[in-house]
Amino acid sequence: MVTSAGLWSVGDACVQSQSGQELDLNRAAFTFSYGGCFIGPTGYLWYKHLDSIVMSATRLKIGGALFITTKVAVDTLIFGPATLLGYMAGSGLVQGDALDVIATRIRLEFWPSFLLECAVWPAVQAFNFKLAPVRHQLLVVNTVAALDCAFLSWVSHERDTSAPWPQRLVERLRRRSNETSAGGDEEASK
Repeated sequence: MVTSAGLWSVGDACVQSQSGQELDLNRAAFTFSYGGCFIGPTGYLWYKHLDSIVMSATRLKIGGALFITTKVAVDTLIFGPATLLGYMAGSGLVQGDALDVIATRIRLEFWPSFLLECAVWPAVQAFNFKLAPVRHQLLVVNTVAALDCAFLSWVSHERDTSAPWPQRLVERLRRRSNETSAGGDEEASK
């Protein structure tokens, strides 16, 4: 639980340090608590029992390619959305957002966030489930989750909800590119 809390905190602290604002202690406490009180215990139980859940449902041989593929699919489709929704809802509550604001943010941000996570986590978990002993699988997850938490922290605490985050990110990158181009044009004309 302490490792989960610490690694989740690192991701949020990195995002907060880049914002140029004072450290938000409520947000830091939420991320620490979410990692330690939710991800740590549920992740421990989830990874401890995932092999037996998949084996009893499929009768596949533990460690085989089809078993690992099934385990990755179950993890991606059950544990992934649960942790994502939990983080999004919890961070909204800690920020003092009304339930309708939280629901709107989840409606806007869940699918793009989940799809991006699906581009990362299945590969991580295939490696994890093939090579790491069950007792170390949560540690592998938590290590990668420091980066994932940075992403979730940015998505969940970004106050602009005018459009889903991919659209806002593309617009922000275009603006920076235009600013850089304009700055280069000004220097070239001197």
